[in-house]
Formats: sequence, structure tokens, C-alpha cells
Amino acid sequence: MVDVTKIDGTLEGNILAHHDVFNLINTYVQEEPALPENLAFRGMLKELGIEKGNEFSPGKEMQAILDEAKADAFTYMEDYLGSGKAYVPFWEERNWGAFRITPEVMESSATWNFESHRDYYARTLDFGYWAVAIPAVFDNSGGGSTFYLFSSTDESGSKLDGAKTYRLKVPADVPVEDFWSVLLYSTKTRTFVDSSQFGLSSKDELVVNDDGTIDLYVGPNAPKGFEANLLETNPEEGSFLCFRFYGPTKTLTGGQWKLNDPVLVE
Repeated sequence: MVDVTKIDGTLEGNILAHHDVFNLINTYVQEEPALPENLAFRGMLKELGIEKGNEFSPGKEMQAILDEAKADAFTYMEDYLGSGKAYVPFWEERNWGAFRITPEVMESSATWNFESHRDYYARTLDFGYWAVAIPAVFDNSGGGSTFYLFSSTDESGSKLDGAKTYRLKVPADVPVEDFWSVLLYSTKTRTFVDSSQFGLSSKDELVVNDDGTIDLYVGPNAPKGFEANLLETNPEEGSFLCFRFYGPTKTLTGGQWKLNDPVLVE
């Protein structure tokens, strides 16, 4: 099996960010079997000159078209993720949500093949940012081993800006039996933000308020005295947050506890 993320010896979290994405796709087409569910896509690739058994050698004009298409697709998918469209809202009055890899998608073995149709649009966008799923994440009973919530916007619905600072107030008594963590991802690479501190957890020595709440800061810098609570951003990248509940309890899904949205402080 071809691992298209490591063809040139490096790990690429977002294939669309790769400088030579269409050659990567061609390598996949040449070396992987043509499965029935992918024949339609392979037919479209043939129009671009990517066909099993044939050399892929686009001319100058075609290469320019492919480069523009790659840039457009990357921008579209980055907006899909950064705007929050990628999430299913978890609370009506909050922007936190779960990725749209729902129980129904899991039942389809992540093919997006449903009884009445195949959802090409959702499959393309969802695999554009998240290609790994853990079934327990979607267990709404509160008894799963893990539960992840995501946010890419502040309380006003604006995209998180890596050059600005936000306060994320974590309420007291986070509903977990084990621990919680929060990680900062790049909308560009879909991997951790390139910074010195992209993750925090309840196991860290955080500054805790008198009422048990914790003020985390997402930005280039934290206010004086809260350096330990900083999720450091990269001003050159958009970002999104992943709040992970390890051993979540039913208080989480019952609505008694709700995570606040990030608030812009500067």
C-alpha cells in the first residue's frame, strides 16, 4: 500500500499543501488497485492525464491549471475548517462541536455510502482535514473512553487569528474520570501549530482561579502570571482547538457543564 504522506521522505499532514500533490495522486493511481467505489474519481483523474499504466506528464498550460486548482481547493477546505462549518454543534449556545464523522458515517465504514446516495461532497471535505476516527468519540452516552470537541472561532463566530490573544475559561469540575487536555492545531497543516507550547492538560501545573475555573490563553503571549496557561499560536497560521475529555461522564452530555467559547482579549 502506498503511503502518499511519506513519498518524499517527509510526513505531510495536509496533502493539498504538498508542492507536488498531483504527482502524489498519480503514484497512488499507479500502485493501488482500482476499487469499484473509486472508479468515478479515477474517471475524472483520467481527464487530467492521470491514468493507470500511462505516464503523467502535464504540459506547461495544464500544470498552470493544476496549480491554480490546488490553491483553490486548499483555500476552500481551509475556510471550511476555519469557519466552523466542519463541526456538528454540541451546545446550541456555544461554537464547540464534533467533527461531522457521525455514527452514520462510521456505520458506512467511512465510505459515505448511504442507502440513497454517496455523499462525495462531505467525504471530500471531511477527509480534507480529518482522516482518523475513534468510534468511542461518538458515543453520546458519556461512557466512551474519549470525547473530543473542536472550535475554530471565538464567541462572536470570527475565525481564530494566530496574531491575536484569546481567553478560554474552563469551568470548574470538568466532567472526566481521568483527565482533560486541549491542543492547538493549524488549519494549514492539520497538525499541531508550530510553537513551543501547543498543548495543555489537567496534569500540568496550571494557574487555577479561586472558584476552580481555569483561564487558558490562546495567542502569541499570555498576561503576566499566566504563562503556564498559554497555548502559543503561530501568527502566520490559522488555528483550531481540540478539547479532549478522557473518561467523560454523563454530566458532559447532560448539559449541566458547558465549555466556554474563546473570548478575544487583544
